[in-house]
Amino acid sequence: KNTHGDLVLEIVCGRRATGAAAVAACSGASPSATLPRLNSHIVAVGAYVFDTHHGWMELHPVWQTRPG
Repeated sequence: KNTHGDLVLEIVCGRRATGAAAVAACSGASPSATLPRLNSHIVAVGAYVFDTHHGWMELHPVWQTRPG
């Protein structure tokens, strides 16, 4: 449950869905934003919300990413 100070970014339907609900929700859908390269510095735009299930703040969904 600890993000170690990192901000969680959720790019909806950004990768292949694995859970049944996610598979159904992402069927035929486009990702909410472009997935950045691993370890790249980015600027992300999205809704800043409190994830009550996990207990942390996150951007969900991420609407846009760009190099930063």
